[in-house]
Amino acid sequence: MFPPDTLFEVAPQHLSHSSDAVDFVILLFICANTSPVFIVEAKQPAEFIPSRNSKRQEADSQMRQRFLDVAADLRIPVLLHGVSAFGTKITFYRYNRDVSVLEPRRITADPETLADSAPGDWWRWDILEKEGAAKFRQIVEAVKGMCAELEHVAWQ
Repeated sequence: MFPPDTLFEVAPQHLSHSSDAVDFVILLFICANTSPVFIVEAKQPAEFIPSRNSKRQEADSQMRQRFLDVAADLRIPVLLHGVSAFGTKITFYRYNRDVSVLEPRRITADPETLADSAPGDWWRWDILEKEGAAKFRQIVEAVKGMCAELEHVAWQ
């Protein structure tokens, strides 16, 4: 998807001795000219249990933290994309730098009730199925297109 003979660099991240390192399998930042343009975090498929809301909530919180960590240093014009995966089940994130909005929007917890703040439906895409693979490729192509345009213009 991001060949080595292009302007892209796939940068595996190492989370040493943090609570975030407990259950993650792979964290990749795909960068162009040292600026992150795509974030991928993959966890073991066994972690995705429909009745275990807490694992999805942890995954969502970790992705939001990844975006927060890189937001200030972004040199791309508008959108930073990301994917959170439990095995082949994936969900998509999109950060709009101009308005500081990350989608999907956070579902805030009510202090008096239990709420599913990261619904299982968010991970409805399967990378091995036609629709999921097509959506993933669409995002990758959008990232490549954005970076190709920037390659001819000075990075911000």
